[in-house]
Amino acid sequence: MALSRRQRVACACALLACGGLGPLPGEVDEPERFSETIEVREIEVVFDDDVLPRLGSFLRKKRDDYSAFEAGAAYPLVEIGSVSAADWLHVLYFDSQLAGPAARIAAARALLPMAGSLTEGGRAEIVVADPNPRIVLVTAIPAELVRGLERIVAQALGESKAGPAPVATLAQRALQIDRLAVEIAGRGGGGPRALWLAADRWPMQPIDHERLAHARQQGLSHDPQFGPLLAAGKVLASYGWVTSAIAIRGGREQPTMPLYEGRVERRRGGTGDYQTNIIMWTLTGSRKHRAATSESQLDTLTDFALLPLTALSRPTSGVLIGTPERLGSVMGDQHDRRRATYRGPRPEPGTLTPFEVRWTGGDGRLLPSPAFLRSSTPKEVTLARLRLLLAGDAPSATAGPLLRRPVASKTGASEICFGEGRKRSVRVAFARPGPKEAPLEVRFDVPAPRVVTRDDGDGGDLCLPWSPPGPDPGDLSAPFAPFVWLAEDLDNETWIGGVETAR
Repeated sequence: MALSRRQRVACACALLACGGLGPLPGEVDEPERFSETIEVREIEVVFDDDVLPRLGSFLRKKRDDYSAFEAGAAYPLVEIGSVSAADWLHVLYFDSQLAGPAARIAAARALLPMAGSLTEGGRAEIVVADPNPRIVLVTAIPAELVRGLERIVAQALGESKAGPAPVATLAQRALQIDRLAVEIAGRGGGGPRALWLAADRWPMQPIDHERLAHARQQGLSHDPQFGPLLAAGKVLASYGWVTSAIAIRGGREQPTMPLYEGRVERRRGGTGDYQTNIIMWTLTGSRKHRAATSESQLDTLTDFALLPLTALSRPTSGVLIGTPERLGSVMGDQHDRRRATYRGPRPEPGTLTPFEVRWTGGDGRLLPSPAFLRSSTPKEVTLARLRLLLAGDAPSATAGPLLRRPVASKTGASEICFGEGRKRSVRVAFARPGPKEAPLEVRFDVPAPRVVTRDDGDGGDLCLPWSPPGPDPGDLSAPFAPFVWLAEDLDNETWIGGVETAR
């Protein structure tokens, strides 16, 4: 039966009312479309689960029993495996300002019996800082490492015979800590890495001891003199270096206590505080490489002059070592750590993120692991580089950013160019010394990283104007005072720096 035009229109309206027909083309706007890209990175971390109770964790050490936490957000592990001695890179660090001749001799001699374990991964390094760090040996042969450590001992013995060496000042030690942080940041890399730092007692006055004894909650963070130490500890952790300070103590050494009578256990509480307990009774075998606790090691843990060194080791999940026996125990436990991988969103470039690994399949306790992750070059490295430039270190750079000064420019304007591309995450920072009445005060201008983009389709370098800081009206010498600058390409971690005079 044929339908009239009026009947066909009525049927079409009825179908539309019932949803039987979609909207006619052009009658309804199409929904707005959008896309979002979430960049996910894969992170590999090394942690120690051998601190778990042996019986209580016997069936709860699988992948799903652990979780990684970034700034409090939990991420499940996607892979977990073991770490052996052959996976580690070891760097043995001897700094003449951080460790006097006796401390370097004791550390080198303690490391000598470990030459086989240190080279098992195919690469061990000896770094000497005097004051700038330099690699003096890279080897995979135990005998060569032994000879290298013996040279360290011989050199330190020669210094001892020449007379008592002057004790490095706090300012000198702070610069050496900055040089250590910059050296580690320049290495990049990945995989299990260990830093063994020969260390001496930190120069402290009686007032410092009293202040630390009463600052139970704030720890070292309240005192500016420990700022470089705390920053360097974060840097070492974020670059994945398990750092142990070797401060072998001389003097009295009592017979070691039996295993069931003496075991030092260090735990972190829910508020972030640490406590050290001497366990008087425990099940044997809860640590594979546990060493008997001596009175010398106990003295090390309670020595206020060694306390600042924990600012370097603690964030990295390393320890403070006071006896050769303790060194062997720590190295054995370290080689038995586990390696895990998880996936998480990429943070903003140039930042540090607090990190934890917890035993979520058990009581949720925190396990030893690096306490920070980095995204590109953290601000702490930028500050260390600026301080070193102010101290007179020769400006250095990596291939990358380039400072340009157009000769034909009437204003003398400059550009910092970061190579070809359409988008870069960069950071430009400045620093200048304080006024004459406070020469140790350093004034920093480290703005947040910025993204530089090019909208046109032209080729060439991606540049931004270079604007040095203006003079300080409160300082008459400011118009002629030097300042230092730093430009960093956070996408490829290259940088350049220099010294200028404000006019």
